[in-house]
Amino acid sequence: MGIDPMQMKAMVINLMIEDLKAKDRSLRIENAKILGETIGVGISVGLETKAINALRQAQKDTDEDVRKAAKEALEKINKRQF
Repeated sequence: MGIDPMQMKAMVINLMIEDLKAKDRSLRIENAKILGETIGVGISVGLETKAINALRQAQKDTDEDVRKAAKEALEKINKRQF
């Protein structure tokens, strides 16, 4: 018996949310972009909210490119939700 695919997705998304705080700016940028493509597509509301909150925090990052990636991710998510 393996891991439920939705549980696996939740585990991966939680790791990406944590990596928005990584020291490596390229990791923060890449995770913001991936979350922008992933959130709002078949995941639970609680995890979605957690990811959106993390992206909002990433908009305050010291790195301009991270802030831009977070902003673009949130814009993509908002377009899918409406």
